[in-house]
Amino acid sequence: MKKTSFYRLATGLLLAATLSACNGATGQGPNLSSETTPDVSQAPGPKTTVQKFNYTFGPFKLSAKSGATPMANKDGKLSFRVDTPVWMTGFEPHVVDAKGNAISGDVVQLVVLSNNSEANPLCTTRQTGNPFAATTSLLQKVALPDGYGYPLLPEDVLEAKIVLRNSSEEDLRDIYFSFTLTAEPMDVASQKKDVMPLLLDTDPCDHTPISVPPGGMIQKKASSVIPEDGGLIKAVGLLQNYGMSVAIDAGKDKTAFTWSTMSQLNDAHQIISLESFESSKGAPIKKDESIQLEVVYDNFSGDWMDDATAAAMIYIARDSQVSGTERRPSSDGSRTENQPTITATTTQKLLF
Repeated sequence: MKKTSFYRLATGLLLAATLSACNGATGQGPNLSSETTPDVSQAPGPKTTVQKFNYTFGPFKLSAKSGATPMANKDGKLSFRVDTPVWMTGFEPHVVDAKGNAISGDVVQLVVLSNNSEANPLCTTRQTGNPFAATTSLLQKVALPDGYGYPLLPEDVLEAKIVLRNSSEEDLRDIYFSFTLTAEPMDVASQKKDVMPLLLDTDPCDHTPISVPPGGMIQKKASSVIPEDGGLIKAVGLLQNYGMSVAIDAGKDKTAFTWSTMSQLNDAHQIISLESFESSKGAPIKKDESIQLEVVYDNFSGDWMDDATAAAMIYIARDSQVSGTERRPSSDGSRTENQPTITATTTQKLLF
């Protein structure tokens, strides 16, 4: 891929993209553009570089007492893209109703955003797209430290894997999952430090959840090889209810890095908070050394948990002088002609 250097900033008009994807639904859905996205009259001035790209998927219907279910088309994945070359600096997920009102994130099992134009270096058995953002029911926001960004290009094939659930006694209708990418255009913010995202997971290829027996405590570990030298600037643990802790260990001796966090649970053992890690300088990690994820669950219920997420989203500032926009090997998940793609400046209604 040719080096990406300077690009001209396209239109400041960024409208929420809505994908209608459940039982032939054709409703208009929530309008999220009023506060988070500038319209023509509110376009950012020449000194403003921060842009907000809003994407909304739905409406979805969730049957009562339904387990983890991939949304939308038959493989549970939906494609999207950016319109201009940008540095992604933040990710903010939401769950809303048909009027755009925020609702509980309890319906979210796992959402993973992947770049299919970049191979996942942690999946060693086959080619898959590289995850660059993820969330569970906590709907954690991610904001990279100042000066860092993940490059996204218009030609990148981006994909959302959305897995939802409904543990209530009633059907839920007109549920939408949306997210906002905070970004800066490359032609304005040309000095960003390139970031490599990695999703540490017990299943780094398919991100399949683990099972936890009733009344039991379980500890799961997964080791991967660090693909490049760099500095770890951000880590976000990904757990479900009954999840107790997330820990990351990397390197050895002088380059050793250790971080762990305990979750906060309510009286029903539902997870309500989980602290993240951040370093503006970056904790040094070395290529070809091991990085290990450790997750602990304590299932106080009398039922099996078959949908326990055991993962952590991390961001590494590359030491290499070569930009990530130059080094991306394509995965085998390239978009086909009949695969739906939405952008932050168009609205498409698609039926499945």
